[in-house]
Amino acid sequence: MVMDVISMLGLLAGLIVLIIMAYNGWGMISTSLVAALIVIVTNRMDLWEALSVHFAGFMKDYAGNYFLLFFLGALLGTLMSATGAAKSIACKIVDLIGPSRGLLAVMIITAILSYAGINTFVIVFTIWPISVVLFKEGNIPKRLFIVAMFAGCGTFSMCGLPGTPAIQNIMPTETFGTTAYAAALNGLIVSAIIFVLCVIWLEWNRKML
Repeated sequence: MVMDVISMLGLLAGLIVLIIMAYNGWGMISTSLVAALIVIVTNRMDLWEALSVHFAGFMKDYAGNYFLLFFLGALLGTLMSATGAAKSIACKIVDLIGPSRGLLAVMIITAILSYAGINTFVIVFTIWPISVVLFKEGNIPKRLFIVAMFAGCGTFSMCGLPGTPAIQNIMPTETFGTTAYAAALNGLIVSAIIFVLCVIWLEWNRKML
């Protein structure tokens, strides 16, 4: 019973360490390795077998199975950034919504770019210069930029909208034998709910600051 509790706490500690290290900018390999070591020790697993067989094997399969997806996503993001297409999309959305609705504009722009398969890092560098102008005109605190951005590219556009090319939507298709458009109606309903809740929360924070 005690060991079961320790094992569960080890899993939780590994997850916490993973989040903290990733938040502080550590690389994927070192972050996952440290988290794995915590889980291995607290679960009394054989160190060499756990690292050389299970951990290394999983990393090899993960990188191999999704290499093409990662490569094409990075290539698309680079092309959209280099050609100015991402910036053109962002400017067009601003023209349609209006510069006074900065938070909503950022959220919609990042959602569209994310749904198109563009990398988050490309989205940040694309939308930030535009956001600075929007936020200044709308008297919106810059600290809300990161919140508005992830409300668009890290929520419904990542795993809710049917057909999104994000790995969170593509990977389960192999396990469940479905397509990227599975449960399309449910996805649209949930995405709409998330969108409305994000807009309400962002506007509430804007008025509070």
